[in-house]
Amino acid sequence: MWNLRNIFVSSVSSYAIRMLGKLRGLGPEKKELDETIEVLDGSLKFLQIEIRHAEDEAAKLLRQHEKIINIVQLEKRKWRDMENRLIKGRERGMQNQLP
Repeated sequence: MWNLRNIFVSSVSSYAIRMLGKLRGLGPEKKELDETIEVLDGSLKFLQIEIRHAEDEAAKLLRQHEKIINIVQLEKRKWRDMENRLIKGRERGMQNQLP
């Protein structure tokens, strides 16, 4: 006898069977996606390490650049001091030659 309960149970059962079939069919897809996630996770970790190395290298180069700038500024200061001493020496020499 087909009453409302039987129709409902039959519908739910056929729906559940279809869903189980779909879920079983998704098993290989899930496995493939899990493998892809694993590979991407490994790539991410590798790239994070590469970024860290690049940042360390950039910091090292920046420190070297700052040292070079400081050396150049010091040498310019020394050069100006020598020029000023020469100029003052010439001025003194000229003052001594005046009558």
